[in-house]
Amino acid sequence: MADCSRILKGVEEAEASAKGLHVEAQGNLKVLLPLLFSRYVMTSMLANYMSMYPQVRVFAQYHDRFPNMNDEGLDVAVLIGNLPNSSLIARPVGHVRSIVCGSPGYLATQGEPQTPEDLKHHRLVATQAYRDKVQWDFHQEGELNPIKARTRLSCATVQATIDATAHGAGLMRCLSYPLYDYLNRGQLRRVLQPYELPALPVHVVYREGRKASMRVRSFVDFIVEGLREHPAMRPDDL
Repeated sequence: MADCSRILKGVEEAEASAKGLHVEAQGNLKVLLPLLFSRYVMTSMLANYMSMYPQVRVFAQYHDRFPNMNDEGLDVAVLIGNLPNSSLIARPVGHVRSIVCGSPGYLATQGEPQTPEDLKHHRLVATQAYRDKVQWDFHQEGELNPIKARTRLSCATVQATIDATAHGAGLMRCLSYPLYDYLNRGQLRRVLQPYELPALPVHVVYREGRKASMRVRSFVDFIVEGLREHPAMRPDDL
């Protein structure tokens, strides 16, 4: 079935080229994006792309995982983390970090942690429901240092955790890309920065290289440019 679909797509593109339509992106585009990327990073980019290319229909999935793009029929994916070896084409667009933050009000009353061990004396907010403990890893003296501590609040979603933390519930930890607006507006403040883990690369990945269809090439070029300019992809500037 997958082979038949590829053949049909090839026939469609050949016919479009013969009719002089090869310069226009068209057809279905299936993409995979990390969770929360839609709200914080990709919403305006997707809207602008669809305005520029009205003949392309975008089907977006949101998962934090490394897909099998061939088996799943994905055209493009945005992936966070070190990529496994594969034949996929990957274009780097920036990086993200796992950061700890709290509201200025909380830090003013409870104090700012100076080392990861200090977290055991703070109110911690977990990003998963029903978690009474967390383990947060840090780099300390060149080694990985895991800190285990009890939580005071557990939230069902990352967004709920961010909102609670911004309102003074305690300290939270998550990847930096949903936080850039809160940090820029002063609603949250980054702490323990010297102990953060190494940055995670972000790539736009696709399958077919120079043989990729116009819809794939147009989408990849568009979001690569947009992501490289986006502040969420430059957490060290926050």
